[in-house]
Amino acid sequence: MMAELLCIPLKKTSDLDLVKPLRNIIASIFSTADNQESLKYTEAIQDFNKLRNNAVWKTLDKHESSLEALYKYYDQLAALEEKIPPAEVQIPFNWMDAFDRGSFFGGKISLSTFTSYQCKSCILYALSHLVFVYVLVVQA
Repeated sequence: MMAELLCIPLKKTSDLDLVKPLRNIIASIFSTADNQESLKYTEAIQDFNKLRNNAVWKTLDKHESSLEALYKYYDQLAALEEKIPPAEVQIPFNWMDAFDRGSFFGGKISLSTFTSYQCKSCILYALSHLVFVYVLVVQA
């Protein structure tokens, strides 16, 4: 006899450009006079921004590649917290409520937070959804 399982809906986020805010934060904390160092940071920040967009904006399908992209983004976000104090990162991470179907006029409840802690919990939520769906697909 097979148990009935309840699948949680996927949490979605809004578009966010991390390049300018992170560049400003790094410049204020690690004020480097060397232009080459500044260029390296900018390239790394652009890579991090691409990683986020790939992890949360691409169509999260039922494949391991989606899981790997989210794991990698979560890992890099945790690494960022070790280098820059989370209180210094004042970037508005917006995530939509997964259980809100929207109002009659089309609105959805959105959570906007300025800490990476809440963003990490939303990523873990999305990971749990994808793992669950992936297991269902593999079992089918």
